[in-house]
Amino acid sequence: MRAFHPIQQTSTSHNKADLFLTKNSEFELISNVQEHDCKRSLSSLVKSYTSFVSRAATKLKGYGLDDEDLCQEGMIGFIKAVRSFDLTLNLQLSTYAIFYVRSEMLEFTIKNFRLAKIATTHDQRKAFFNLRSKKSNSESLSYNEAVALAERLNIKNPNTLITMDMRLKYADSSFSGSKNADDDPFWENVLFDKNSNVETFHIQQGENKYRSSLLKKALLVLNVNEKFIIEERCFYEEKRTLSDLASEIGVSAERVRQIEKAAINKLKKTINLH
Repeated sequence: MRAFHPIQQTSTSHNKADLFLTKNSEFELISNVQEHDCKRSLSSLVKSYTSFVSRAATKLKGYGLDDEDLCQEGMIGFIKAVRSFDLTLNLQLSTYAIFYVRSEMLEFTIKNFRLAKIATTHDQRKAFFNLRSKKSNSESLSYNEAVALAERLNIKNPNTLITMDMRLKYADSSFSGSKNADDDPFWENVLFDKNSNVETFHIQQGENKYRSSLLKKALLVLNVNEKFIIEERCFYEEKRTLSDLASEIGVSAERVRQIEKAAINKLKKTINLH
């Protein structure tokens, strides 16, 4: 492992120790991290870029997220940049790292701005981060405004901006809050259905499948007329009359009643055997 050279520390107005690094010192620390996974070198780089990450976080303050959380996510992006930085290029680490830092912060902002996902596509992300600063007023976005703004932001569908404008206007509602009046129940208290039970549901579902299987087996013992009469008299909401079935089969209504009774007895006997 390469020797670690001490780097002078300077105090800041925020009482945090920031490290001042020369380009050569910075490259040596990056090399130690990439080649030897040196935690001390990584710590020195993190301290040196703390203010850099903090400044990047200030640009996202308008979304109501905690500064420390944003900086933490930005620092994750910075560490990713350190590990992937190409030392052979004549490029400043800050120029390279800012893309990683902002990417992590933007992703964190989108995920935590609402409990529900608010932006998933590339155009939705553009709308999310640009809409409030590009709008001319606080009124709802009109279609003509959306068309003009979509052209400026290179967003294909103007409706993406209109939808995002609506999403940004409405905040999440807590389930612990009351619905409207003081005597209304809390939202969380009306979510649970006291009449439903998962265990009972699955037991009932299994019982229904078992009964259905028994009925299918029992129907196999019926002849054509018996099965036809049972189906028409028992399986449909509009129950056909004995006279109607008698005319169709070509027998008397009394005979249809006798066939139906015999068929039901057959079904009961077959089911009881199981």
